[in-house]
Formats: sequence, C-alpha cells, structure tokens
Amino acid sequence: MCRDGVAAAHDTAALDTVMAERDLALDCDLHLGSGSATILTTDLTHAYVDENMGTS
Repeated sequence: MCRDGVAAAHDTAALDTVMAERDLALDCDLHLGSGSATILTTDLTHAYVDENMGTS
C-alpha cells in the first residue's frame, strides 16, 4: 500500500483478508482526470504453470 509513491501505513490483517478474495478491485488515482479502465488478469500460481507445461 502506498500514498504519493511511497509506502504508507495500513492494516495488514485487513489487507490479507481482501487479498484472499477471489475478485478484488484496485483503485489507482493518478490525478489525471476522470478516465477509467478495467483489466482482467489471473494469478499464475506454480500449480497453474505446472499444469500447462504438462508436469505435476
């Protein structure tokens, strides 16, 4: 978690809870207007990589 480009104090336990969710929303305010975007991504875990490389 950061503010103005540097690390900021935050509630680590609350962050852990949010990061454990299946879907999460991240807000990044660049102070450049009112535009917005949606990005879909995935967590490429070790198991995912193994599965797609044909190893286990």
